[in-house]
Order: sequence, then structure tokens, then C-alpha cells
Amino acid sequence: MLRYIAFIWDPDDYDSAARVASARTTLLSGRFWTTAYSVENVLVTFQRPADPSSSCHPLAANAGVVLGSLFRRHRGAASTPTADLGGPETVSVLSSSGRHLVENYWGAYIALIRDPHSRRCNVLRDPSECLACFHAYWGRVHVLFADLADVAGRFLSRLTVDWSKLATRLASGASPSRRCALQELEDIPGGEWTTLTGTTPQRTTVWHPDRFCNNDVIEDAAEAASALRTTVRDAVQTLSAQHSHVLLELSGGLDSSIVAACLAHQEKRPQVTCLNFFIPTTAPDPTHLVFPVGLAAEDRAKLRRVASSGDERRFARRVARACGFPLIEREKRMLDLRDPRAAAAPPAPWPSGYVFSYEDDAAECEYVTESNVTGCFSGHGGDTVFYATQRSLGAIDYAYQHPLSALLCREIRLAAALSRESTLRVLSKSVRYGILRRPLPPPIGGKQPHLLCDEIARQIARHAPDHPWMNRERALCPGKQLHVLGIALSIPLYDQAYYREKLAPAVHPLATQPVIELALRIPTYVLLAEGVSRGLARRVFACELPSDIIERTVKGTSSEYWYHVVHHNAAFLRERLMDGRLAQQGLLDREKLRQCLDPESPLLGVPPTRLMDYLACELWLAQLPDIFAPTRDRGPSKARIAPS
Repeated sequence: MLRYIAFIWDPDDYDSAARVASARTTLLSGRFWTTAYSVENVLVTFQRPADPSSSCHPLAANAGVVLGSLFRRHRGAASTPTADLGGPETVSVLSSSGRHLVENYWGAYIALIRDPHSRRCNVLRDPSECLACFHAYWGRVHVLFADLADVAGRFLSRLTVDWSKLATRLASGASPSRRCALQELEDIPGGEWTTLTGTTPQRTTVWHPDRFCNNDVIEDAAEAASALRTTVRDAVQTLSAQHSHVLLELSGGLDSSIVAACLAHQEKRPQVTCLNFFIPTTAPDPTHLVFPVGLAAEDRAKLRRVASSGDERRFARRVARACGFPLIEREKRMLDLRDPRAAAAPPAPWPSGYVFSYEDDAAECEYVTESNVTGCFSGHGGDTVFYATQRSLGAIDYAYQHPLSALLCREIRLAAALSRESTLRVLSKSVRYGILRRPLPPPIGGKQPHLLCDEIARQIARHAPDHPWMNRERALCPGKQLHVLGIALSIPLYDQAYYREKLAPAVHPLATQPVIELALRIPTYVLLAEGVSRGLARRVFACELPSDIIERTVKGTSSEYWYHVVHHNAAFLRERLMDGRLAQQGLLDREKLRQCLDPESPLLGVPPTRLMDYLACELWLAQLPDIFAPTRDRGPSKARIAPS
């Protein structure tokens, strides 16, 4: 992760200027921080990253700086790293309020751009939200940063918990939001042009996923396949060209296998090592697949059809062998949640999912350190982007877009084969939600199970989303609405903080801006080619992967694993949650907790991962006093990794 701290203040505010001058002296007197950009009312400092793809890109005429990785798009040609944002480019970025940068470049970046006339500073975060950008006030000074540990206890020492936001997290899990779980911090959304002035920033959304769904739509299957192949390969190859040694998390599923194939089929490729985490079970126990309350019987059946063993080593081995890559296999062992590492997540403005992955993180830190890995690649985001579903959404969307087409019957037949519903039922849905355009009901109805106090749950239900991607900009067909929602919920990735990130950055090629934009332009019934989940992606890479990877439509599940982890740690969970701050604040209901965690009773329909998330929030609260204790300056020391 690129680490930076930016200060922006009113040039006529002498107290703020003096405050920043003192901060400049403190930061730059050490050996870690250096100046990226400095004018009368803006100071940007950063640490030279270990990531070879990250850099500092100055704008012409001292108009600002872009921090991070930045790649130039070329029509009909591969992307190239950008080293020059000269005069014409700078003028275009300024005059378009950042749109020129978003439309002609991509990467993991934060742009700080100063208007020379108004002297106001504008911030633009890349639309894929690959690089964190948090905003806070230090007196009357705006502070922007990526790593909370760099500013906590130094510039930000009196932050308070946002219990309302934390309650929302407990009810529905992590979701994109401008609000953090600390009241004084803001998470600047990707694709937003934010003008920092006074105490009320001015915001303009310059990138929204809705805008690609009805513009330059690609309905021709051959054209869509060609574009998808070119775009995915370009993303993988552009990113991998920045690294000498790549660690690829290879699950054995379709998405990570596609990334492996793209890495293998390029002329100049880095050294690649694959890593597979497996759960040693022969098959998932259906009784341990805990479904949300209100899920229809047919949707339960669909989920059961795609659930497979958490041990996918045989598939990972076939892909690694076909690509010529070495494969490391690591077993996910039964977790003891009393392990001190579980409570030692990297500092973050909200609870991370570290408790789920601390052993994985330790294993990756170990290998990255020993092997000089410079980037950790994955297939994250592929399910959402390539459109994994078992619902009859393709026919519904086709009826929405082409109600009088003679091909509607074919789409209904394909959708029926995918969803395993009768043709008559799919026809009925296509008429109701497609042709008549009635609202499509969610797959889960009724109240969702939780252990919150009832009054808190009622208050949360009235909260509106505060991330621009969660708000509709235009009318979309039902399947595309769900496509956009899935992207909004899954693409922001940095909230899963890992110590490995301090050694080698996470790289997710399938969640990059060009791939997302292209997938949004392709209708769902084209993405579901021949009535198969992620069918277009399967067709595109069929010649480059073993046939059983392409034909396999089930996914490994960890449901049984987490079921056993929760039961194994029931006493510890009961102790931490019933006597913890969440219960003391009246967010969690002690009686519900007692019943749910009674060793003699079932989980009452509450998924074990939700209980684990409650624990993650509790552990985060316990960390706060240490996070905001005054600390010395920190550098990129390889000794500061996950505790062993």
C-alpha cells in the first residue's frame, strides 16, 4: 500500500500554515517521508513504496500530483505506464474536473489537483478504489491519508466511535460508505471530484457504474468475447509487467484460473508462484450451509447446486501444471480465536475481516519475505464482474430491452436451463419484471436474522446509503441493477487490511476499471452465454484452460469450516460478546447472544460468519486505545509484519 499524508489549508490562515510547517519539519526530518508536492496551501508527503508500479506523477505548471500507479489507455492498443502528465494533459484534467483523467487513464491512484486561480485543491480517487483515501480535519487543516497508523496519535488523537455506523455494520456486514466507524473520518468514494474548501467539501461524481450500462452496449456475442479477451489480458499483462515475482492466490476456480492463463500466455512474464489455501473436506455438509431467513426454497436449491468442497487442490494443480507454475498448498486449520494474532489486525478506520484471515496473512507474509515477491495477484471480483448467478435474469433483461423480439423464446429457454425453473415460470417472470417492468423482488424476503437489540435494528432500517454508487442515476433493467449493486459491494477491496500489504501490494486485475466498464457495457444475457453462469468468460478462455475448469459450475465453500470454528470457540465468543462493548452500548442483545451461543442449541439461523464479524467489531474496539497512543515515526520495515 502506498503511504501518503496530504495537508490542505486556507492560504490566509496563518495558524494552520504554522501547524503544517511544524508537521513538515517533523515528517521530513526522519528518513522515511519525502515531499511529493508543495505550494503555499498544499503539502503532500509520501514514503517511497516497495511496489515498483507506484510512483509520483507531477502535473505541469506545479498544478498538482498523482500518487500511485497510472496507466494510459490507447484505443486498439495495450495500456502503458504513464510518466508524463505534461501541459495539455494537465489543462484537460483541470478543465474537465477530473473526467479526462478518469476516461483516459486507469490504475490505483489519488490525484491532488490545485486550481491556480481559486487556489482550491481538488481530490480525485481512482474509480476502482484500489488505493485508500481517508479525509479528516486537523484543526482547520484538511488531512488526507491511506494508513491510519501514520496519523493516529500524531495528527488525529481524539476520534470517537460512530456507534450508528457500527450498528449498520453489525446488521448487514461491510458495505461501501462515505462514513467510517470513527466519526471524524470520511472515506472519499472512487470517481468523485472533491473540492476541499472550508468545512464543507464540494463533491461531484465523475464516474458512476450506471453510466456504462446503457452507453455503447455490446450485444453481439462475438464482439463482446473479443473485447473481453483483449481487456482482461491487457489488465493482467499491464499490471504484471510492473513486477519481477508474482504470488498468485489460485483457488482452482474459474476467475483465478483466468488470471493464471493470462500470466502464462504473455511474451515477457514475471516469475509466478501459485498459492492454494484448502479446507481438507471431501464435500460440504448440506446441514451446515446456513441460509438467511426468508430465502425461497428454489433459491436454497440453487445455492446447494453450486456449493462444493473447500478442497479444490486438484483443480489448482491442473491449472498450475497447464501454465507451468509451481504451486504451494496451505491447509486452513481449525482456528483458535484466542490466538493473539486474531486480535492484532492492522489499524483501520473500521473493523476489518482480519479475524477471518490472520493465518492466511501470516503464510503470505512468510513467503513474500523469503521469496522477494513484489505483487500478490488474485481473481477477486470475477464472480461479480463476469456475472455469476443461478437466477433467470438473462431472460428478464432481454424481455426488458427487446419485448417484441422473436429471440425472446430462446432466452427464456436458456434462462430456464440455468435456473432449473419451468419454462412457464421463466416466461411469467419475463413478462412481469421485463415487459411490464415491475420491480424485481430480492431473492431474500422478510427480516434477516441478527443478534442486535430490536430498537437498534429498527433505526438501522431507516438509514439510506451514503455512497454514490449505491444510488441509481438512471433506469436499468433488473439484472443490470444487480450487476451494478454487486460491483458497488465487492469492488472496494482495501478494507480487508493485511500485514502482507506492507510488503507486497494486492493486485486484482479483474476488478480494474477497464474490465469493470467493459463488463457493465455487456448485457447480462450476453455475459450468461448459452445459459451458463459466467458463460462468456468461460467461452473466451476455453482454449487456454483445462476443460474441467471451464465446465465446472460449482464453487468451493467454507460454510462447514466456519460452522465448526464457531462451535469450537463458542465459549470464547460468548465471553467476548456478552461482556463486550457492543453489548454494553446496547447494540447486541445479551439474551439473543446467550441463546445463540448455547452449546446445546443451534445457531438460530444466524450464519457463523456473522458471529465472526461481531467478534471482528469487538476486537477492533479493543484496539482503539493502542491505535491512538502517541507513536514514533514508522517506516517500511519488513520486521513490522503479522505477529508470529
